[in-house]
Amino acid sequence: MTCFYYFLIKILSTVFLPILILFSGIVFTKELETNNCLHFLHVLIEERTIGFITSTYRKHTHTGFYSKWSSFVPLHRKRNLVNSLLRRAYDIASSNQLVHTEFMNIKRMLSRHGNPNIFLDLCIQQFLNRKYGVTQQRDTPAEPSPSPKYISLQLPYLGSVCNNIRQELSSFIRHKAVVNAKLRCFQSNRKLESWFSIKDWQALLNRINVVYKLTCSCDASYIGQTQRNLINHIEEHRTSLSSSVCRHFQANPDHRVDFHNPEVIGSDNNWRRLQILESLLIQEHKPELNANIPSMPLCIFNL
Repeated sequence: MTCFYYFLIKILSTVFLPILILFSGIVFTKELETNNCLHFLHVLIEERTIGFITSTYRKHTHTGFYSKWSSFVPLHRKRNLVNSLLRRAYDIASSNQLVHTEFMNIKRMLSRHGNPNIFLDLCIQQFLNRKYGVTQQRDTPAEPSPSPKYISLQLPYLGSVCNNIRQELSSFIRHKAVVNAKLRCFQSNRKLESWFSIKDWQALLNRINVVYKLTCSCDASYIGQTQRNLINHIEEHRTSLSSSVCRHFQANPDHRVDFHNPEVIGSDNNWRRLQILESLLIQEHKPELNANIPSMPLCIFNL
């Protein structure tokens, strides 16, 4: 046993001591029990004469604010909020009495946010039925039906309109589809801030992640893309000999182009999609000053 402790201390000092020295900013805290109670990871552990009991712990700064019933979100998200709180309380509480107490606390908090009591009672009843209810076994058919093919579709949440669309699409797929298929609809929400532009528009030459077009007075054009500020990339076309635009102007001193007002014909924050967009536009417009070498190979969209 002495040898075991020696090797254990040797391993700990070899592995963890260099880590502690390297990350000297690591601070360890210690939580002491108060009135025979100790909280750890949302769990309140209380020592009793009969042993330990556990219940849900909330900080003193807990406000109890959750999404309101009047929020414009799908009904299943409101139901999922209730079920997640019920599931946490059920998994943490060590007795049925504590489960009941926590369920009533959850119902009281959510009622203050406008959730109907009949809706909360139904969620609690369905949750308990899943935990304690007896499921009836169905008779298995002699020949099991083939597993359906699921078709996923994402729809923006528009209230009751989404349910009507989902029902019509499900009916169409069920009666018109060649194979056995079922529809799965996912409803997405947009944040309120996405409906409003709260940022000032950038000046044209300060924009980034754009596809631009330069047109010469001789009607020759050039299409390119940049992830940097547009002004820096345009300046390279004006002064750098590595640019076909600059070489064109040196060969034709009387030609002119407005470098201060390039035409922005596309934009994308993803660099790969930006290169694909540039390659598609080069293939479509066929600018004379480009080398017709796309930034991204177009294996599918080649004309």
